[in-house]
Order: sequence, then C-alpha cells, then structure tokens
Amino acid sequence: MTVEPTLRRAAIAALVALCGAALVRAAPVHAQSSNATETKAAFAVDTAKARAGAGVWEAKACGACHGIGAKQVVVGPDLAGVLERRERAWLERWLKEPDVMQRSDSIAKALLAEYNNIPMPNLGLTDAEIEALLHYIARESEKARAASGGTS
Repeated sequence: MTVEPTLRRAAIAALVALCGAALVRAAPVHAQSSNATETKAAFAVDTAKARAGAGVWEAKACGACHGIGAKQVVVGPDLAGVLERRERAWLERWLKEPDVMQRSDSIAKALLAEYNNIPMPNLGLTDAEIEALLHYIARESEKARAASGGTS
C-alpha cells in the first residue's frame, strides 16, 4: 500500500465526514417535512383556540424572541410555517420541555447552535396553552403567507 492512496482515502473520508456533519446539522433545521401538504391539511385552525393562543403569546412574551412572517430574526427563528416544517408531536414536546430537548434532540441542538446558543426557556406551558399557541401560530402563518402572495 502506497502513501498516495492512503492519503486520498483519508482526504475523502474527511470530506465525507465534514459534509455529513454539515448536512446533519443543516438538514433537520431547514428541511421541509416530506408530507408538508398532509401536515398542513390535517391542521385546521380553530378560531377560538387561536384567540386564546394570542393571549398566551402576549402573556409569555413570545414576540420578544420570535416573529411569525416578520422576515426578520429577533432572537429565535421566525415561526411562520413551522407547522409545515415540523411534526406536531415534536412541536408539542418542544413547547412543553425545550430545556430537555436542547440536551437530547438533534433538531433542538442544531437550532440552539444556529441561534447563537441562546436557549429557548421552559415557559411552563400547559397542554391547553400549547394547543392554543399552535392554532395561533398556524393562523398567523396563514396571514403571513397571504400577505406575501402565498410564498411565505
């Protein structure tokens, strides 16, 4: 075995590792769900829950860190279309225990790294508050999409 093939294999392995690490970090954070239309179609906004969610959004000061279709990052990610990018169960767990997920979930870890290691605090949300917030975010996402001509 000569040095050249060994170095070539090592270089290829290093490149694959680097690209793989970048993809593992980036893909889950930005990738759309493969069944985005199914997820969106399965989530019908309940107006009363969305109104309650607006109250939770204000009471918990979610807007201090997040926008919904604002096209501008505050501290955390813009949440427009998040119900199309993430599974509902993941979002429910995230809102329930972000502190736990930031230590154990690959998507949560990638988001933490992407947003300057500023952790999402555990807001102590109840299941009803989480449900209301999801309806509010879905409603506001629809408004943002309509305002941008359907490209949000």
